[in-house]
Amino acid sequence: MFFQNINEDLVIAANTRNIRKLRKETIPATINRETVLELNRRIFAGIEVAGYTPGTFRPASAPGAFNISSRNLPSQSNRQIFSMRSLVDEAALARFDQALTELTPNRLKPLSTSEFIAQISAIYARLDYTHPFWDGNSRTFRTLMEMAAHEAGFDLNWDHIASSQALRDALYCARSIEANRLALKDPAQAHVRESVENMLEALSDQRSLSELLAQEEIVTPIRALALIKAIQESFNAASHEPMRFKQHLSQECRKLSLQYPEITEALTQLTCFMEAKITNDPRGYHTLLHQVLPAFYRVIASGQTTITPELLSQSVPTSNQ
Repeated sequence: MFFQNINEDLVIAANTRNIRKLRKETIPATINRETVLELNRRIFAGIEVAGYTPGTFRPASAPGAFNISSRNLPSQSNRQIFSMRSLVDEAALARFDQALTELTPNRLKPLSTSEFIAQISAIYARLDYTHPFWDGNSRTFRTLMEMAAHEAGFDLNWDHIASSQALRDALYCARSIEANRLALKDPAQAHVRESVENMLEALSDQRSLSELLAQEEIVTPIRALALIKAIQESFNAASHEPMRFKQHLSQECRKLSLQYPEITEALTQLTCFMEAKITNDPRGYHTLLHQVLPAFYRVIASGQTTITPELLSQSVPTSNQ
């Protein structure tokens, strides 16, 4: 960390407060280098250190330099890993700018969850490898990704990773893998190719960034989270009465259709299914809660917006059966 001459806990506390404020704001429709510089400046607002001004890039390294960082992993017996960093040369910054053009929320909005994870992982990796700031690169890029994801209709839950040392270490490894892979493609790093290959080999037992985000369910469409909330509220309001649950959830589905018109057809199918199948028979209610709704949620969480009839055609007992 660049801010070695002041209390690191105070820096982190100030960063956290500033990031919380930023989360309430809307990211610009067009994201560029100035957007990132401003984020870094605001994340470190209120922290003054001689010799460095937040919101500025570090100077380019000399050709042939060996830019590398290391980290010890507490959850893995203090294992040490190494990550390559760009020289912040003209070519690196051009690639950085190109990655930012791909972060446009409107470009990401139509993607499925798996497609979004692939895109966001690749963009994050390129920004992180560039590592243009003296400090706060990961905080800046995580905040940027989170804000862009929200505008694109996805929740990017970095807090889940922060809640566990093992997951934090897994993220460090994933970032290192991505950075070292990019270093192998960087002509400016050709002189250290063998060392980079050895660093990658040492991380062969770790997950890539896209694998980590997918397997830990860090990315979820916001509409899927809204659906879960609606189901939970309906369940709480129903007091285990199937008809009350059906009525309440049908009302919630109509509200969701107004908020997320892209899933109106799917919500209509769900409402019609409940109307036709759910009576006071507890067997149908049980099947709805434990089979139909989880299957419905998985489809919406995957980023799809339509539901096949087969999904809702599971056998649900009714009073006539």
